[in-house]
Amino acid sequence: MPGSLDPRLGLRLRALRQARGLSLRDLAARVPCSASFLSTLERGGTDVSATMLGKIARAVGLDAADLLPSSRGGQLVRLLRASQAAVSPLAEGVTARLLDPDLSARIQPVLLTIAPGASQSNPVGHAGEDFLYLLEGQVELAVEGQLEIALAPGDAAVYPAALAHRVSNLGAAPALLLTISSPPRRV
Repeated sequence: MPGSLDPRLGLRLRALRQARGLSLRDLAARVPCSASFLSTLERGGTDVSATMLGKIARAVGLDAADLLPSSRGGQLVRLLRASQAAVSPLAEGVTARLLDPDLSARIQPVLLTIAPGASQSNPVGHAGEDFLYLLEGQVELAVEGQLEIALAPGDAAVYPAALAHRVSNLGAAPALLLTISSPPRRV
């Protein structure tokens, strides 16, 4: 029955297409399919086969699952209130505030607080990539025990999370970092 798919699929598709600067005709040429089909799909007026959804996703550089709305909340946007964040100690002088407690999400944002002289390390690494953004303080990022990079507020680093890595606070004040792992580590 046409239009029985979640209407958020069409909203996501339109947003992705527009974010990539593609017209309906541009995307249709990449898929290939008709621009009118894509328009109808974006408005929620038709269903799409799994095969066609895969072709559309690849045309915008994603997997089909990336276009499907999450079954986690029913909302297009999940609001994560400060009161929902779990805070836990990771090591002496290091606390982690898990900003999204849903480990089935594709990313895991964490706010790390590292006391002066303390370090957070992962000697064996984990799957995926890590992103680190220093909000306050001075830290050193060491990757594979060789590459050591001093970071100041506003600096960011992205690295393969499978490599052993450590973040150490070099300053006299606590360091505050936003880290994002993709996919999230299963704690």
